[in-house]
Amino acid sequence: MNMSVEKIDDKLEISFFGEISEDVALEPLSFTGINTVVFDLEGISLLNSCGLRTWILWIREIPSETVKKFKNCPRIVVEQMNILEGFLPKNSVIESFYIPYYCDDCDKEYNKLALEGEDFVAGSMDSNMGVALSEIPVCKECGEEMELDVVPLSYFKFLK
Repeated sequence: MNMSVEKIDDKLEISFFGEISEDVALEPLSFTGINTVVFDLEGISLLNSCGLRTWILWIREIPSETVKKFKNCPRIVVEQMNILEGFLPKNSVIESFYIPYYCDDCDKEYNKLALEGEDFVAGSMDSNMGVALSEIPVCKECGEEMELDVVPLSYFKFLK
């Protein structure tokens, strides 16, 4: 697993690439003078129990008053956000995540990036947890509407 860290004024942007597994060693970071940490999780390809334990211990080191923003969260990350207490620390904001769709006719998958404020509202309690599913993607192969490839009440639970 690789981690890219960039400091911009009082913000730290961290991008992850690869597997968060038993082999991961998340480097300690200084949060002095940092008000916001932005996590770009798009590059995560695998999460396992040993890696998740390391993640939770590492993320606890970020001061509680620091705003934590998560963006480009793939399905594998969203699933952990929904089931693992502590994956998302207090004072966290979800900026964007992927919604998986599937074309039954072509056997193709598509992941739509959902943006906060445009495609979802955190804290909403409707049947789709505030996620706007009105723009259903069309399959690039056959032109048919794709189907949501998750159970909304389970998948969007982390937005409460």
